[in-house]
Amino acid sequence: AAFTAFTAANFATLSGKGDAYYIPPFLFAAIFYILISFLIKSQITWLMALVAFTCWICVQSASLTEWEPYFLGMNFVLRFFLYSLILTVCVYQARNIKVFQPFYPLTFYYGLCLSFVSLWAVSICGNSGTWEEWNKISQIHFWPWALLSTGVSALAAYMGWKKNWLLLQNFGI
Repeated sequence: AAFTAFTAANFATLSGKGDAYYIPPFLFAAIFYILISFLIKSQITWLMALVAFTCWICVQSASLTEWEPYFLGMNFVLRFFLYSLILTVCVYQARNIKVFQPFYPLTFYYGLCLSFVSLWAVSICGNSGTWEEWNKISQIHFWPWALLSTGVSALAAYMGWKKNWLLLQNFGI
């Protein structure tokens, strides 16, 4: 796992400068980690795959905008929340796939962590693209994001309580 990370980092550094050189190493590392995870049934390697894939998504979306603040009208934090939400829903839907079952708990926990951390960040900065833009906006404009965060947390706590799912309930609380 460490060798793959070092190789990907060195490949990106030696290949040249610019975003295009950082995108493929993250994707190749994620694919390699996934393959190794399924072969040796390693949770830590699976976690490395999730982190590498998340890094790839982040660099890819930033590269598509040429590191501008918005992509499809969303700042980076909001894009990250959308990604983590999609990841969490897809993981939950794939929970009964036999080959994926050993990795389901870790992946679901990872998705929930990403979702709630990014939701917390969205409640603080909203859809502001830059620090300067955020400073100019009155704090009252962030209330809808704070209400979204509160609503999602309350929904998670309620669903966790209703289905006796302690993990989801704790994240909501």
